[in-house]
Amino acid sequence: MPTATLADFLDDGFRPIARDGAGQVEVGMRLRRTLKALASSATSDDAETIRTAAEQALARANAALDDEGDLAAVRTGGGLTVPLADARPDHNAAAGGHAACSPESSGTV
Repeated sequence: MPTATLADFLDDGFRPIARDGAGQVEVGMRLRRTLKALASSATSDDAETIRTAAEQALARANAALDDEGDLAAVRTGGGLTVPLADARPDHNAAAGGHAACSPESSGTV
């Protein structure tokens, strides 16, 4: 039996959500936030795999949403705009928060 990879788990767990929720801005925003949080604690190779999943989800949202404001919200994860590759814990992590979910984060998803 082949060993499952991170890409397999991302496909199994997130692709159906990205596909079925592509036309709902709230689903896209939450999906991008979740992938960002995963990437913030991942190795660089795993972060690249997660970035690919995020890009695929964004492509589905771009195809399904026609309101530019909704698309912008999905692109930024609802205002959380740390690049997936550059997401790193900050002082919020020490206090029990997660940097990738911090509104103070800046950059682009």
